[in-house]
Amino acid sequence: MVKRPLMKTLIVVSLAASLVLGFRGRNVAAAETGKAAKTAGKSAPGAKAAKASRDAAPKAAKHWEEAELGGTREPYAEVTLIPTGRPVLAIHYPWRVHSRPSVEVRWMADDEPDTTEIRPLQFVGSLMRGEITSAVYDVRDKAADTPVSRQMNIGGRAAEIFGDRNSLGQPASMIVFPERSLDMADHAARVVFFPLEGWALDRSSLRLELPAAHFSKPGRIRVWFYREGNLLWWKTLVWPGTK
Repeated sequence: MVKRPLMKTLIVVSLAASLVLGFRGRNVAAAETGKAAKTAGKSAPGAKAAKASRDAAPKAAKHWEEAELGGTREPYAEVTLIPTGRPVLAIHYPWRVHSRPSVEVRWMADDEPDTTEIRPLQFVGSLMRGEITSAVYDVRDKAADTPVSRQMNIGGRAAEIFGDRNSLGQPASMIVFPERSLDMADHAARVVFFPLEGWALDRSSLRLELPAAHFSKPGRIRVWFYREGNLLWWKTLVWPGTK
């Protein structure tokens, strides 16, 4: 008779403990559910940012078939990537056998007709005289020690002669004619590579690095190869841009 009240007390305590634990379990579950909801809410902006980044990606240039591109059908020139991922103009042609060889490049928009009416500058044969000649070689020589540039007016157009060590580790120079106002005739950016020794892999291979600031947009490029003032060949290539 003495043990019965004790048994009843133990049963009551056990039931009370179960109720307390059950209540706490529900609270913990509710708290974890709320935390998960907050975490999911915080991840939403990240997803929006990723979508915005995809939307902001530059559109691809127009697709061109090889047959649509003008110029020689010989594989004298192509656009390729160097290990850094930068596009460069590769020339596969025995440039070294020619007197004062040079390469001229002009950017072309996708909606621009690919015709022979797009004329080269004939830089070496027609424009490189006196002070201009001295400036080109002076900039190239100084490029062995430090990047250098010189602004000039060449053929009635603003130009800048750049010199620096290129990705081959060689001092080299280029003559850049920046893009002009759209209301001007022949406003597209141009660049002339001369002398070619600094851009050479060997006697029949060149790796030309177009100035990124002036050839950043995708489109096409017209390439001319010259021996002094004589045009030997030309070719139009697809250009991916440098962005």
